[in-house]
Amino acid sequence: MMFWEQQLEDIVYPLVLSLIKGSNSSESLKLTCLEILQNISQLPEFYARIKQDVLSLLNQNQKYDHIQGVFIEILLKILETFKQKISTDVLETCLMSILTDMMTYQKCQSQCQALKLLTYLAGDDVTRSVLLNHPQTIAVCICLNKQSQCRKVIAGTCCLIEELLNTKNSSNAKQFMICVSESFTMDTNYEQLNVNRNRDVQLSFSGPKRLRCSDCQLWKHLDDLVDHLVFLVEKFGFLERHEQLTCELSKFGNINCDQLTIIAALIGCFNQLCVWPLNRPKSQQNQSFVYINDEIILKEDMRHQLKHLSHKHVFFVWEKVGPQVMALFKHFASRCNLWSTKSQDQLPAHSTNTTDLNSSSAVPVGTQETNVVKLLLNFILFVTVTSGYLPSTEQPEKQAFSSQTELKGKKKLQEKLTQKEMLAEKKLLRRQLIEEGLFYVMSQTLLVDDIHFKIMSTTIIRLCLQASDDKSRTSPTKHRQRAISADVQRPKSAILNTRTDYNTDLKPLATDMLNIKQRPHSSYVVQSKGRVASSDYMKRETTVLDSKKYSLFSPLTPRTEKKPIHQKITVSQARGIVSETTDELTGRISSFTFGQQNSKLSGIRDFDKDALAYLTSPLEAGSDIIPQCCERILRSSAADVLKGIFSLDPEFKQISLFLLMDLVKNGQNYLHMELSKLGCIPKLVRFLRINENDRLLEITGLSITQLLLASDRRICQLFNFHGGSHLLMALLQSKPPEDVKDAIVSTLNTLNYMVHTNQSSDKSHGPVDIWGHIMQRWKEEDKVVDVLKQFL
Repeated sequence: MMFWEQQLEDIVYPLVLSLIKGSNSSESLKLTCLEILQNISQLPEFYARIKQDVLSLLNQNQKYDHIQGVFIEILLKILETFKQKISTDVLETCLMSILTDMMTYQKCQSQCQALKLLTYLAGDDVTRSVLLNHPQTIAVCICLNKQSQCRKVIAGTCCLIEELLNTKNSSNAKQFMICVSESFTMDTNYEQLNVNRNRDVQLSFSGPKRLRCSDCQLWKHLDDLVDHLVFLVEKFGFLERHEQLTCELSKFGNINCDQLTIIAALIGCFNQLCVWPLNRPKSQQNQSFVYINDEIILKEDMRHQLKHLSHKHVFFVWEKVGPQVMALFKHFASRCNLWSTKSQDQLPAHSTNTTDLNSSSAVPVGTQETNVVKLLLNFILFVTVTSGYLPSTEQPEKQAFSSQTELKGKKKLQEKLTQKEMLAEKKLLRRQLIEEGLFYVMSQTLLVDDIHFKIMSTTIIRLCLQASDDKSRTSPTKHRQRAISADVQRPKSAILNTRTDYNTDLKPLATDMLNIKQRPHSSYVVQSKGRVASSDYMKRETTVLDSKKYSLFSPLTPRTEKKPIHQKITVSQARGIVSETTDELTGRISSFTFGQQNSKLSGIRDFDKDALAYLTSPLEAGSDIIPQCCERILRSSAADVLKGIFSLDPEFKQISLFLLMDLVKNGQNYLHMELSKLGCIPKLVRFLRINENDRLLEITGLSITQLLLASDRRICQLFNFHGGSHLLMALLQSKPPEDVKDAIVSTLNTLNYMVHTNQSSDKSHGPVDIWGHIMQRWKEEDKVVDVLKQFL
């Protein structure tokens, strides 16, 4: 030990302790000594000794509020710095009573310091159980939350409630509900001692009335606490309630650090209530938790947390605070494109600790605003997962011969009714979530540089495209409208004028297309006089991965009974099959409209003020939600999804690609054309070229390409113009794995079928127009009438 450390231990430290313990020492002298003690407590050689001395000195200075507060601050700093813990014996014998008295009788500054220590202690499972065994202390905290006028005190109590709710233990959850009930039965009132800028108040109570509450009473008091927390969200978030039960941000008011802390803690409380380990009375235990689809990519910690999600609790929380949370989220999301999470801690010198809620140029307050958005994303993820897929519990009916057949039939009928009721609730929840502006919020959070925001937003969007039940999980071809396909044969008089002009304006593909025969993959040979592609494709080496179940890429079912016409041509002839330029072709596709259905998607690239009104408009009643979700995703965030497939982060790239797959699979043909306007085809060609060594990404990209090519022949024109057919042939000749080869062959078959089917339909005269037949018949009847008139 060094000389000065020895002097500090032998002389300075005992002198400081004696001055603090001395009854003749003034308050200012004691505060000065406490500052010295606080600096000494940061030394590793003294923190254990100071910790014991502080706990013993707390009882000797109860008449000095500031001194007790400094003791608590020193103790908290020691615990946070050196990761120390307080023994349960010391916590139960002296510390809990001291903290309770500080929150009850002292001013708001001491109350805040006591609440900080309690919040830190509630973060540990062992000490949390000790705190919950003192219902009087927790009841005082809840009373402070309900009746205090100090923002710092309310922020401290909200943080403490959030930590107490963060429990997976059923006994601790039941004990917290008892504490909440005791706070409501406690006879409390406030006596305002000083009316100053600190708003110091004291809490006086006549003592808790010990009552044994039933489970119904416990849940009723917990609901009352939730109502109060909703009131705090509306108060500190400057929200206004309208007749339509929607909330919007107020036109006036600023938000500071304490208010952001309160909002973050309240959102955290609602998140913890969604995973509350206890069920309400008369709730069915076997249908309490939600189903998580294995196709959704989630981290292990998030998936583990979602396993404890209860759909009944989520429905209750959404009904209580759903519109309020979405109103807050829409405001914070509108500011996401103005700040980056990489520079959250760097504030300009002239900035204050307040944020103008109505100013889009306000500076974020440190990382607090980022934490609020992360908590809001977790809340929306809980709600979206709850409104997602519900597996069917129906089993094949078997003939029963037991005497309890009727009883089993009633039980099965009850389960079926419960299943239908739950499915209706899920659909209603998803509809309300979308109408509150979910896709607008997600499109704004995708603009943030933080990869966590991008992954969460993309996952939430993808969850909205999942089917609600087994009956809705149909094949991709069933979602397409054949009535708007460009190659369906119909009378000319029934075709829209814009579509007729476009079909006659676009040149058909050349008849000499690449030779693709439907034969075994081993004998798949392309006749050519020259090289298929550059030497980079011919000489590349592919890595053979372990085979999984990726061989689900069979060619799409032909929409007509006509067989494709195969013609043998050389690859050199196939290189010149497209004569139009890219600008000309894409310009014609951009000018193409499908009547009233495409009017919703006009101005898709310009995210203007009308976009928010469209994304928050009610969904069409009686129609499937998933196609409408595809339209809104296309309007809000399709361009960001296409950018995401080229991300450097592998997880975000994979999620973006799967989202694009869901969008194409569930979207209709005119949505595929809108994706082409956004440059989806050349980006997919580039994606297939640069991800040739990734087996999963390559197969998924090929399946997306196949779905797009099967929807419209104009997409095939774009694909061929950007070198897609040459790329597929080069990939095929590079000896890929069997499942990748199946996907490539399936895509080539689809491309060949679409080209030759449309060419043959263009050459044929097609069916006779019904109106021409009618007019011809009328002409013949008119001739008969003219002949009869001559004899009259």
